[in-house]
Amino acid sequence: MLLRSIEHCHHRRLRLRRRHHQGLQPLDVIEGGVERNHGKAKTPTGHSDPESDSISLHPAQELKVSLFAQLLLSEPNKAKKLEFEVNTNLKEPEVNDSTTNRLALLDKLHHFDSNEWERVRYVETEKNWRPSTKKMYSGSRKKWHDWCLSHSFDHANPSSAQLAKYLAFLHLQQKLSYKTILVYKSAISTLVCSQAEKLSNDPLVHRILKAISLANVQAKPKTAHIWDPRVVIEWLTSNSPSVFSLLEVSRRTAIILLLASSRRVHDLTLLHIDADHFQDNGDNIIMHPVFGSKTDNYVHRQSSWKLKENQEKNVCPVRWLRKLIDVSSSRRHNSDLSELFISTLGKVRPASRTVIGGWIKTLLRDAGVEATPGSTRSASASLNWLENHKIEEIMEKGNWRVPNTFANFYSAEIISFQNNKNLSNSFEAV
Repeated sequence: MLLRSIEHCHHRRLRLRRRHHQGLQPLDVIEGGVERNHGKAKTPTGHSDPESDSISLHPAQELKVSLFAQLLLSEPNKAKKLEFEVNTNLKEPEVNDSTTNRLALLDKLHHFDSNEWERVRYVETEKNWRPSTKKMYSGSRKKWHDWCLSHSFDHANPSSAQLAKYLAFLHLQQKLSYKTILVYKSAISTLVCSQAEKLSNDPLVHRILKAISLANVQAKPKTAHIWDPRVVIEWLTSNSPSVFSLLEVSRRTAIILLLASSRRVHDLTLLHIDADHFQDNGDNIIMHPVFGSKTDNYVHRQSSWKLKENQEKNVCPVRWLRKLIDVSSSRRHNSDLSELFISTLGKVRPASRTVIGGWIKTLLRDAGVEATPGSTRSASASLNWLENHKIEEIMEKGNWRVPNTFANFYSAEIISFQNNKNLSNSFEAV
Protein backbone atom coordinates (compact mmCIF):
# COMPACT_ATOMS: atom_id res chain seq x y z
CA MET A 1 0.00 0.00 0.00
CA LEU A 2 2.85 2.33 0.89
CA LEU A 3 4.61 1.62 -2.37
CA ARG A 4 1.45 2.43 -4.30
CA SER A 5 1.08 5.69 -2.41
CA ILE A 6 4.69 6.61 -3.08
CA GLU A 7 4.28 5.79 -6.77
CA HIS A 8 1.16 7.97 -6.87
CA CYS A 9 3.03 10.80 -5.25
CA HIS A 10 5.88 10.40 -7.71
CA HIS A 11 3.56 10.68 -10.71
CA ARG A 12 1.85 13.72 -9.19
CA ARG A 13 5.19 15.33 -8.61
CA LEU A 14 6.19 14.74 -12.22
CA ARG A 15 2.96 16.34 -13.41
CA LEU A 16 3.51 19.32 -11.13
CA ARG A 17 7.07 19.71 -12.35
CA ARG A 18 5.84 19.76 -15.90
CA ARG A 19 3.33 22.45 -15.01
CA HIS A 20 6.09 24.36 -13.28
CA HIS A 21 8.14 24.30 -16.42
CA GLN A 22 5.10 25.71 -18.20
CA GLY A 23 4.87 28.52 -15.66
CA LEU A 24 1.65 27.43 -13.96
CA GLN A 25 2.80 26.90 -10.28
CA PRO A 26 5.90 27.79 -8.18
CA LEU A 27 8.24 24.94 -7.30
CA ASP A 28 8.12 25.38 -3.47
CA VAL A 29 4.34 24.89 -3.44
CA ILE A 30 4.75 21.72 -5.48
CA GLU A 31 7.43 20.21 -3.23
CA GLY A 32 5.48 21.12 -0.06
CA GLY A 33 2.43 19.34 -1.30
CA VAL A 34 4.48 16.24 -2.07
CA GLU A 35 5.99 16.17 1.46
CA ARG A 36 2.56 16.52 3.12
CA ASN A 37 1.31 13.63 1.05
CA HIS A 38 4.22 11.55 2.28
CA GLY A 39 3.35 12.41 5.89
CA LYS A 40 -0.32 11.46 5.58
CA ALA A 41 0.35 8.11 4.01
CA LYS A 42 -0.53 5.18 6.27
CA THR A 43 0.23 1.51 6.26
CA PRO A 44 -0.92 -1.27 8.55
CA THR A 45 2.59 -2.68 8.94
CA GLY A 46 4.19 0.55 10.28
CA HIS A 47 4.56 1.98 13.81
CA SER A 48 3.14 5.45 14.34
CA ASP A 49 4.25 8.08 16.88
CA PRO A 50 1.24 9.79 18.45
CA GLU A 51 3.10 13.10 18.74
CA SER A 52 4.46 13.04 15.17
CA ASP A 53 2.85 13.31 11.75
CA SER A 54 5.47 11.05 10.15
CA ILE A 55 5.23 7.29 9.74
CA SER A 56 7.65 4.92 11.37
CA LEU A 57 8.47 1.78 9.48
CA HIS A 58 10.46 -1.32 10.14
CA PRO A 59 14.18 -0.68 9.56
CA ALA A 60 14.35 -3.14 6.71
CA GLN A 61 11.20 -1.73 5.16
CA GLU A 62 12.42 1.83 5.72
CA LEU A 63 15.60 1.06 3.78
CA LYS A 64 13.64 -0.62 0.99
CA VAL A 65 11.11 2.21 0.78
CA SER A 66 13.84 4.84 0.94
CA LEU A 67 15.78 3.33 -1.96
CA PHE A 68 12.65 2.81 -4.03
CA ALA A 69 11.33 6.31 -3.32
CA GLN A 70 14.68 7.81 -4.23
CA LEU A 71 14.59 5.95 -7.51
CA LEU A 72 11.02 7.07 -8.28
CA LEU A 73 11.32 10.66 -7.10
CA SER A 74 14.56 11.31 -8.90
CA GLU A 75 14.38 12.96 -12.35
CA PRO A 76 14.34 10.49 -15.22
CA ASN A 77 17.51 10.23 -17.26
CA LYS A 78 17.50 12.29 -20.41
CA ALA A 79 17.74 10.44 -23.69
CA LYS A 80 21.21 10.57 -25.13
CA LYS A 81 21.64 12.04 -28.58
CA LEU A 82 23.43 10.02 -31.22
CA GLU A 83 25.85 12.47 -32.78
CA PHE A 84 28.60 11.78 -35.29
CA GLU A 85 30.28 13.79 -38.03
CA VAL A 86 29.81 13.03 -41.72
CA ASN A 87 32.29 14.45 -44.20
CA THR A 88 30.27 15.61 -47.22
CA ASN A 89 33.08 17.51 -48.88
CA LEU A 90 34.02 14.86 -51.40
CA LYS A 91 37.13 15.54 -53.35
CA GLU A 92 37.46 14.69 -57.00
CA PRO A 93 40.23 12.27 -57.79
CA GLU A 94 43.33 14.08 -58.85
CA VAL A 95 44.26 13.87 -62.52
CA ASN A 96 47.71 14.79 -63.55
CA ASP A 97 47.96 17.51 -66.20
CA SER A 98 49.27 16.49 -69.57
CA THR A 99 52.71 17.70 -70.36
CA THR A 100 53.27 20.38 -72.98
CA ASN A 101 55.05 17.92 -75.22
CA ARG A 102 52.14 15.49 -75.10
CA LEU A 103 49.60 18.22 -76.03
CA ALA A 104 51.78 19.38 -78.89
CA LEU A 105 52.02 15.79 -80.12
CA LEU A 106 48.22 15.39 -80.03
CA ASP A 107 47.73 18.62 -81.98
CA LYS A 108 50.19 17.41 -84.56
CA LEU A 109 48.54 14.02 -84.90
CA HIS A 110 45.04 15.53 -85.28
CA HIS A 111 46.19 18.40 -87.51
CA PHE A 112 44.21 20.94 -85.44
CA ASP A 113 46.44 23.80 -86.57
CA SER A 114 46.74 22.81 -90.20
CA ASN A 115 44.93 23.95 -93.30
CA GLU A 116 43.52 20.44 -93.71
CA TRP A 117 41.55 20.74 -90.46
CA GLU A 118 40.25 24.17 -91.47
CA ARG A 119 39.06 22.61 -94.72
CA VAL A 120 37.27 19.80 -92.85
CA ARG A 121 35.42 22.29 -90.64
CA TYR A 122 34.49 24.36 -93.68
CA VAL A 123 33.13 21.33 -95.55
CA GLU A 124 31.03 20.29 -92.53
CA THR A 125 29.60 23.82 -92.30
CA GLU A 126 28.88 23.90 -96.03
CA LYS A 127 26.72 20.77 -95.76
CA ASN A 128 24.09 22.77 -93.85
CA TRP A 129 23.83 25.45 -96.55
CA ARG A 130 20.94 25.65 -98.96
CA PRO A 131 21.74 25.59 -102.70
CA SER A 132 20.99 29.31 -102.98
CA THR A 133 23.43 30.06 -100.15
CA LYS A 134 26.17 27.99 -101.77
CA LYS A 135 25.67 29.78 -105.07
CA MET A 136 25.73 33.19 -103.41
CA TYR A 137 28.88 32.44 -101.39
CA SER A 138 30.80 30.85 -104.27
CA GLY A 139 31.21 34.15 -106.13
CA SER A 140 32.09 36.03 -102.94
CA ARG A 141 34.79 33.52 -102.01
CA LYS A 142 36.30 33.59 -105.51
CA LYS A 143 36.53 37.38 -105.52
CA TRP A 144 38.15 37.36 -102.06
CA HIS A 145 40.66 34.72 -103.13
CA ASP A 146 41.63 36.65 -106.28
CA TRP A 147 42.01 39.91 -104.35
CA CYS A 148 44.26 38.28 -101.73
CA LEU A 149 46.33 36.68 -104.48
CA SER A 150 46.88 40.06 -106.16
CA HIS A 151 47.99 41.61 -102.85
CA SER A 152 50.05 38.58 -101.70
CA PHE A 153 47.78 37.99 -98.66
CA ASP A 154 46.90 34.65 -97.11
CA HIS A 155 43.19 34.28 -97.86
CA ALA A 156 42.72 31.67 -95.12
CA ASN A 157 44.51 33.65 -92.40
CA PRO A 158 43.87 37.38 -92.89
CA SER A 159 44.52 40.12 -90.37
CA SER A 160 41.86 42.62 -89.32
CA ALA A 161 43.63 45.36 -91.31
CA GLN A 162 43.58 43.23 -94.47
CA LEU A 163 39.88 42.45 -94.05
CA ALA A 164 39.06 46.13 -93.45
CA LYS A 165 41.03 47.10 -96.57
CA TYR A 166 39.10 44.56 -98.64
CA LEU A 167 35.72 45.84 -97.34
CA ALA A 168 36.77 49.39 -98.28
CA PHE A 169 37.74 48.10 -101.74
CA LEU A 170 34.26 46.62 -102.22
CA HIS A 171 32.66 49.94 -101.26
CA LEU A 172 34.91 52.43 -103.05
CA GLN A 173 35.85 50.58 -106.22
CA GLN A 174 33.21 47.88 -106.66
CA LYS A 175 30.42 50.26 -105.57
CA LEU A 176 28.63 47.51 -103.64
CA SER A 177 25.86 48.28 -101.19
CA TYR A 178 26.25 47.90 -97.45
CA LYS A 179 24.10 44.74 -97.24
CA THR A 180 26.02 43.12 -100.11
CA ILE A 181 29.30 43.86 -98.34
CA LEU A 182 27.94 42.12 -95.25
CA VAL A 183 27.32 39.03 -97.39
CA TYR A 184 30.95 39.12 -98.57
CA LYS A 185 32.11 39.43 -94.96
CA SER A 186 29.98 36.44 -93.97
CA ALA A 187 31.42 34.39 -96.83
CA ILE A 188 34.96 35.23 -95.71
CA SER A 189 34.10 34.12 -92.15
CA THR A 190 33.32 30.61 -93.43
CA LEU A 191 36.86 30.37 -94.80
CA VAL A 192 38.54 31.43 -91.55
CA CYS A 193 36.51 29.53 -88.95
CA SER A 194 39.19 29.80 -86.27
CA GLN A 195 39.35 33.61 -86.55
CA ALA A 196 35.77 34.45 -87.51
CA GLU A 197 34.72 35.76 -84.10
CA LYS A 198 37.98 37.64 -83.57
CA LEU A 199 37.74 39.40 -86.94
CA SER A 200 34.05 40.23 -86.54
CA ASN A 201 34.64 41.86 -83.15
CA ASP A 202 37.76 43.76 -84.20
CA PRO A 203 37.34 47.55 -83.68
CA LEU A 204 38.90 48.36 -87.06
CA VAL A 205 36.41 46.13 -88.91
CA HIS A 206 33.56 47.66 -86.91
CA ARG A 207 34.59 51.20 -87.80
CA ILE A 208 34.97 50.54 -91.54
CA LEU A 209 31.53 48.85 -91.67
CA LYS A 210 29.92 51.73 -89.80
CA ALA A 211 31.51 54.24 -92.19
CA ILE A 212 30.19 52.26 -95.19
CA SER A 213 26.67 52.11 -93.74
CA LEU A 214 26.60 55.86 -93.12
CA ALA A 215 27.92 56.59 -96.61
CA ASN A 216 25.17 54.48 -98.17
CA VAL A 217 22.49 56.24 -96.13
CA GLN A 218 23.69 59.65 -97.29
CA ALA A 219 24.03 58.57 -100.91
CA LYS A 220 20.69 56.79 -101.18
CA PRO A 221 17.89 58.04 -98.90
CA LYS A 222 15.05 55.71 -98.01
CA THR A 223 12.37 55.48 -100.68
CA ALA A 224 9.26 57.23 -99.42
CA HIS A 225 6.86 55.65 -101.90
CA ILE A 226 6.36 52.50 -103.95
CA TRP A 227 4.71 51.81 -107.30
CA ASP A 228 1.01 51.07 -107.34
CA PRO A 229 0.14 47.39 -108.01
CA ARG A 230 -3.24 48.51 -109.35
CA VAL A 231 -1.47 49.94 -112.39
CA VAL A 232 -0.09 46.49 -113.23
CA ILE A 233 -3.41 44.77 -112.49
CA GLU A 234 -5.17 47.20 -114.82
CA TRP A 235 -2.65 46.42 -117.58
CA LEU A 236 -3.03 42.66 -117.04
CA THR A 237 -6.81 42.94 -117.21
CA SER A 238 -6.79 44.82 -120.49
CA ASN A 239 -4.07 42.77 -122.22
CA SER A 240 -4.54 39.10 -123.10
CA PRO A 241 -1.37 37.13 -123.79
CA SER A 242 -0.94 34.19 -126.12
CA VAL A 243 -2.21 31.16 -124.23
CA PHE A 244 0.08 28.90 -126.26
CA SER A 245 3.34 30.64 -125.33
CA LEU A 246 5.04 29.05 -122.34
CA LEU A 247 6.98 32.26 -121.66
CA GLU A 248 3.89 34.51 -121.70
CA VAL A 249 1.87 32.15 -119.53
CA SER A 250 4.77 31.63 -117.10
CA ARG A 251 5.48 35.30 -116.48
CA ARG A 252 1.79 36.22 -116.17
CA THR A 253 1.21 33.39 -113.67
CA ALA A 254 4.28 34.45 -111.70
CA ILE A 255 3.24 38.12 -111.36
CA ILE A 256 -0.33 37.17 -110.43
CA LEU A 257 0.90 34.85 -107.66
CA LEU A 258 3.27 37.50 -106.29
CA LEU A 259 0.69 40.31 -106.28
CA ALA A 260 -1.92 38.04 -104.67
CA SER A 261 0.31 36.54 -101.98
CA SER A 262 2.95 39.22 -101.17
CA ARG A 263 5.51 36.40 -101.01
CA ARG A 264 9.13 36.46 -102.17
CA VAL A 265 10.18 35.69 -105.74
CA HIS A 266 12.28 32.81 -104.39
CA ASP A 267 9.14 31.22 -102.90
CA LEU A 268 7.86 30.58 -106.45
CA THR A 269 10.71 28.10 -106.96
CA LEU A 270 9.33 26.03 -104.04
CA LEU A 271 5.96 25.35 -105.70
CA HIS A 272 5.45 21.85 -107.14
CA ILE A 273 2.58 20.21 -109.03
CA ASP A 274 2.88 16.59 -107.86
CA ALA A 275 0.11 14.98 -105.82
CA ASP A 276 1.82 15.70 -102.50
CA HIS A 277 2.10 19.45 -103.10
CA PHE A 278 -0.77 20.34 -105.48
CA GLN A 279 -4.51 19.99 -104.87
CA ASP A 280 -7.13 21.19 -107.41
CA ASN A 281 -10.53 21.54 -105.70
CA GLY A 282 -12.46 23.04 -108.63
CA ASP A 283 -13.12 26.59 -107.40
CA ASN A 284 -9.75 26.81 -105.62
CA ILE A 285 -6.26 25.33 -105.71
CA ILE A 286 -4.14 24.57 -102.64
CA MET A 287 -0.36 24.37 -102.98
CA HIS A 288 2.06 23.19 -100.28
CA PRO A 289 5.53 24.73 -100.83
CA VAL A 290 8.52 22.50 -100.16
CA PHE A 291 11.02 23.40 -97.47
CA GLY A 292 13.44 26.18 -98.38
CA SER A 293 11.86 29.58 -97.74
CA LYS A 294 14.00 32.24 -96.06
CA THR A 295 12.11 31.86 -92.77
CA ASP A 296 11.84 28.04 -92.82
CA ASN A 297 13.57 26.18 -90.01
CA TYR A 298 13.03 23.10 -87.86
CA VAL A 299 10.10 24.67 -85.95
CA HIS A 300 8.58 26.98 -88.57
CA ARG A 301 7.42 26.44 -92.15
CA GLN A 302 5.72 28.88 -94.46
CA SER A 303 1.99 28.33 -94.81
CA SER A 304 0.28 26.64 -97.73
CA TRP A 305 -1.18 28.73 -100.57
CA LYS A 306 -4.92 28.70 -101.22
CA LEU A 307 -5.69 30.39 -104.55
CA LYS A 308 -9.28 31.37 -105.33
CA GLU A 309 -11.06 32.17 -108.56
CA ASN A 310 -11.31 35.79 -109.74
CA GLN A 311 -14.09 37.18 -111.93
CA GLU A 312 -11.51 38.82 -114.21
CA LYS A 313 -10.23 35.86 -116.23
CA ASN A 314 -7.01 37.65 -117.23
CA VAL A 315 -5.93 37.89 -113.56
CA CYS A 316 -7.56 34.72 -112.21
CA PRO A 317 -4.81 32.68 -110.46
CA VAL A 318 -6.75 29.40 -110.70
CA ARG A 319 -7.21 29.77 -114.48
CA TRP A 320 -3.58 30.63 -115.16
CA LEU A 321 -2.20 27.88 -112.93
CA ARG A 322 -4.14 25.29 -114.88
CA LYS A 323 -3.11 26.92 -118.16
CA LEU A 324 0.58 26.86 -117.14
CA ILE A 325 0.46 23.16 -116.26
CA ASP A 326 -1.25 22.39 -119.56
CA VAL A 327 1.17 24.42 -121.70
CA SER A 328 4.29 23.07 -119.96
CA SER A 329 3.20 19.42 -120.03
CA SER A 330 4.69 18.75 -123.48
CA ARG A 331 8.05 20.28 -122.48
CA ARG A 332 8.31 18.38 -119.23
CA HIS A 333 7.02 15.15 -120.83
CA ASN A 334 10.39 13.35 -120.94
CA SER A 335 11.56 14.56 -117.53
CA ASP A 336 10.54 13.89 -113.96
CA LEU A 337 10.39 17.59 -112.99
CA SER A 338 7.56 18.49 -110.62
CA GLU A 339 8.39 22.19 -110.22
CA LEU A 340 5.60 24.56 -111.26
CA PHE A 341 7.94 26.89 -113.16
CA ILE A 342 10.43 25.41 -115.61
CA SER A 343 12.80 26.92 -118.15
CA THR A 344 11.25 28.05 -121.43
CA LEU A 345 14.39 27.70 -123.57
CA GLY A 346 17.31 25.30 -123.81
CA LYS A 347 17.67 22.40 -121.44
CA VAL A 348 14.56 21.48 -119.47
CA ARG A 349 15.21 22.32 -115.82
CA PRO A 350 13.53 24.11 -112.92
CA ALA A 351 13.34 27.88 -113.39
CA SER A 352 15.68 29.64 -110.95
CA ARG A 353 14.91 32.76 -108.97
CA THR A 354 16.99 34.79 -111.43
CA VAL A 355 15.02 33.50 -114.42
CA ILE A 356 11.66 34.17 -112.76
CA GLY A 357 12.90 37.60 -111.70
CA GLY A 358 13.71 38.37 -115.33
CA TRP A 359 10.14 37.47 -116.35
CA ILE A 360 8.73 39.78 -113.66
CA LYS A 361 10.98 42.69 -114.61
CA THR A 362 10.05 42.57 -118.32
CA LEU A 363 6.34 42.35 -117.54
CA LEU A 364 6.54 45.34 -115.15
CA ARG A 365 8.31 47.31 -117.87
CA ASP A 366 5.56 46.39 -120.34
CA ALA A 367 3.02 47.70 -117.84
CA GLY A 368 4.91 51.00 -117.53
CA VAL A 369 6.57 50.33 -114.16
CA GLU A 370 10.33 50.53 -113.70
CA ALA A 371 11.03 48.47 -110.60
CA THR A 372 12.90 45.42 -109.38
CA PRO A 373 11.20 42.01 -109.19
CA GLY A 374 11.57 41.93 -105.41
CA SER A 375 9.61 45.18 -105.04
CA THR A 376 6.36 43.29 -105.77
CA ARG A 377 6.39 42.08 -102.16
CA SER A 378 6.49 45.60 -100.73
CA ALA A 379 4.00 46.99 -103.27
CA SER A 380 1.41 44.27 -102.68
CA ALA A 381 1.63 44.43 -98.87
CA SER A 382 1.55 48.26 -98.86
CA LEU A 383 -1.60 48.21 -100.99
CA ASN A 384 -3.25 45.87 -98.49
CA TRP A 385 -2.26 48.25 -95.69
CA LEU A 386 -3.66 51.20 -97.65
CA GLU A 387 -6.98 49.36 -98.04
CA ASN A 388 -7.18 48.81 -94.25
CA HIS A 389 -6.49 45.11 -94.14
CA LYS A 390 -5.67 43.83 -90.66
CA ILE A 391 -1.98 43.67 -89.82
CA GLU A 392 -2.40 40.01 -88.80
CA GLU A 393 -3.78 39.20 -92.26
CA ILE A 394 -0.94 41.06 -94.00
CA MET A 395 1.68 39.22 -91.91
CA GLU A 396 0.08 35.83 -92.54
CA LYS A 397 -0.16 36.33 -96.29
CA GLY A 398 3.36 37.69 -96.64
CA ASN A 399 4.84 35.06 -94.28
CA TRP A 400 6.14 37.68 -91.85
CA ARG A 401 6.66 36.61 -88.25
CA VAL A 402 6.87 40.03 -86.54
CA PRO A 403 5.05 43.29 -87.45
CA ASN A 404 8.23 45.38 -87.19
CA THR A 405 9.73 43.67 -90.24
CA PHE A 406 6.85 44.82 -92.42
CA ALA A 407 6.69 48.28 -90.85
CA ASN A 408 10.44 48.99 -91.09
CA PHE A 409 11.38 47.45 -94.44
CA TYR A 410 8.30 46.89 -96.63
CA SER A 411 5.62 49.39 -95.77
CA ALA A 412 5.70 52.41 -98.13
CA GLU A 413 3.39 55.11 -99.39
CA ILE A 414 1.51 54.34 -102.61
CA ILE A 415 0.63 57.15 -104.96
CA SER A 416 -3.13 57.03 -105.40
CA PHE A 417 -4.54 55.49 -108.59
CA GLN A 418 -8.18 55.73 -109.56
CA ASN A 419 -9.29 52.09 -109.46
CA ASN A 420 -10.03 49.58 -106.74
CA LYS A 421 -8.46 46.46 -108.20
CA ASN A 422 -6.51 44.22 -105.86
CA LEU A 423 -5.64 40.52 -106.16
CA SER A 424 -5.25 40.02 -102.43
CA ASN A 425 -8.75 38.53 -102.16
CA SER A 426 -7.67 35.73 -104.51
CA PHE A 427 -5.10 34.41 -102.02
CA GLU A 428 -5.37 32.88 -98.56
CA ALA A 429 -2.69 31.45 -96.31
CA VAL A 430 -3.77 28.04 -95.01
